[in-house]
Amino acid sequence: MAYLKSKIFIIQIICLLFSHGALASGGEEFCQTYLEIQKTTHQKMSLKEGLKLTFFPSTIIHPVELKQENESSDSVIGEKYIFVHLPERKFDPQKIEEMKIREKELSKLDLFQKLKFIQDRESCLSLLIHHGDDFKKVEDYFDFYLKNQDQIEAYGEEKSLKVLRKKLKTFQRKGWGVYFVDHVSEMYQKLHASSKISDLFIIAHSDKFGRLYDAHKNTFPKGAFANLPKSLKRLVIYSCHSEKVLDFYKIKSNLHKYSVYYPQVEESFKSLFESKTPLVSIRSFKDISPKKSFISLNSIPRCELKITNDRKLNSIAVSLNDQFLGLINLSRGPGLDFDCDLLRPEKNQFKFFDMDQSARGSLGEWEAVLKNKQGERKKINLKEYLSWDQQKHLLTIGHEGEIYEKEMD
Repeated sequence: MAYLKSKIFIIQIICLLFSHGALASGGEEFCQTYLEIQKTTHQKMSLKEGLKLTFFPSTIIHPVELKQENESSDSVIGEKYIFVHLPERKFDPQKIEEMKIREKELSKLDLFQKLKFIQDRESCLSLLIHHGDDFKKVEDYFDFYLKNQDQIEAYGEEKSLKVLRKKLKTFQRKGWGVYFVDHVSEMYQKLHASSKISDLFIIAHSDKFGRLYDAHKNTFPKGAFANLPKSLKRLVIYSCHSEKVLDFYKIKSNLHKYSVYYPQVEESFKSLFESKTPLVSIRSFKDISPKKSFISLNSIPRCELKITNDRKLNSIAVSLNDQFLGLINLSRGPGLDFDCDLLRPEKNQFKFFDMDQSARGSLGEWEAVLKNKQGERKKINLKEYLSWDQQKHLLTIGHEGEIYEKEMD
């Protein structure tokens, strides 16, 4: 337990140094960082909290539910999907082993044992002078850490994924399908192919602005949750900065369609995790949905966008008024349907783009047709934007034109 505490202490110093842009290049900087840790994050944890963190990590967070406003009647059993958008990165085992050896050596230094009793800058600097050899090892460790930071981060993510895979088995026993995907487009292709999904659980990294990322660091498009399958009853967002994610994607505006769940860290652990969400606590969400989740077959008006193109469009993404509609893949079908409420009475703008940011040439000549809930068909006037060398498709923008056909009742 003593080694564990010392190791956590060392990592806290490193994290704070990085957050301040420091490189631990001298005693002044080291002491300043250490004293800041004492004032802010280096707090004593009670025995009860320590036991909870070690043996009952799922109790660290709890699911917050935002209830669907007008829940529809139940009828048919639905499908439950978990999509994991976390990278599987490679690392050098020899570098990681060297890091562990260095950390073990640091945990035994007299310097760290005596630092516990230091309260001011002068005492800290005096201690470093009297333990010069120890501090040299600390500086060497910082230097090693900085040079191999990518390797160390990759190792940490690999360990987290290993733990996550084990914990997700509990969800699989409760009827969830689990999918580890590289690109966010893979998730939307799966959702587009399903007509009976009741529960959608997304595990992904996010930043402090609330933007979600897939395993290849592509951001989820704006309005990513505006046009999910009409059968959906529950959406779970499991990420850091979860409340920021809800705000950035305006998820609360969809509560007339489905309920929303997100993680919240228990108050006594907020000083430790802040706005981060530990993967080790994911089992706290295992009971949010029954083993058999039902969906409604009530008909909801849906509009439709169809395209015609001689070339096979491989998963081109479509948004309407900055609300994400989904993906079009001509090998699977000529278009997609969407919630008619996303259409404005006038001046609707469609955007067509490559979600995975790969190099795509001009899409050539093609047509798009909108069918609204009145059964009216309108041609979409398209304008393509290419890179400066005309070799890469950047974006196609479309505006609806005049009515040219109307379905008969």
